[in-house]
Amino acid sequence: MRSLTKKLTGWAGGLLGIAVISASPLYAQCAAGSQAAEGASGTQKHRMVLSPDQVVMLNELGGVLVFENDSLKVLIEPTSASQRMAAYRDVDLRQGDVVVMINGKRFKSAEEANGILNSLAIGEEIKLAVRRDGSIRMVSFPKADPDKLEGPQLMVKTASCGPGETMEVVGDLSLMLIGKENQVRVDEILPGGTSTIPGMTLQKGDIITVCNGTSVTSPAQFAELIAGLSVGDQINLTVTRGDETVEMAFAKPEATEGARVIKRRVNQ
Repeated sequence: MRSLTKKLTGWAGGLLGIAVISASPLYAQCAAGSQAAEGASGTQKHRMVLSPDQVVMLNELGGVLVFENDSLKVLIEPTSASQRMAAYRDVDLRQGDVVVMINGKRFKSAEEANGILNSLAIGEEIKLAVRRDGSIRMVSFPKADPDKLEGPQLMVKTASCGPGETMEVVGDLSLMLIGKENQVRVDEILPGGTSTIPGMTLQKGDIITVCNGTSVTSPAQFAELIAGLSVGDQINLTVTRGDETVEMAFAKPEATEGARVIKRRVNQ
């Protein structure tokens, strides 16, 4: 079991959907069960064991909290104040903070914590008792209407990874890929993908075989090939679609700075 959190230079597009594009994190989960998660923010890294019911997401701040030892720890640092809506720019929640109570209530699981948050009305104050450096401080902000949120948000995307399969999110092209036995399959085209990249006609289920003359053998290798190109460079792909071979050419899109990907994978 392994997991990886990494920063991308950015994603093309700016739509919100099942995965979030444009300076926003994507929370991608494969299968279910216990998972190892590694987080990174700058040069800081940490590792812990997670299960799918341990996560609380604060869309208002763009932060990921995980439940451990009867509290919630900020695993992924919230997005910068400048990327948040005005009402949330002064909220001081940091990576490593530990949330011990929500609106005066203790919780024994992430499910209970989410229940407290879900019970609050839109506009009602979310009050977090946060432990930092041995002291308790209050962090509060209004609960947002998810349909009116702007800027960075968190969304959940589930992909099924079988034995021997690997997963990669290629943010620059808004693709989620699954690889097995030297084949790379398009598992999902995220918002901002084919609809906003002229000439990229990939479809779910396509097998990517060649990229700019290089045989594609794994999702990670394909991601590296794309990352090595500059914005505007031509990308020539050969894909297998059913019994057909399809060729396509398009320019690498301009990226939006600040995008992050959180991937959690379990091998069944």
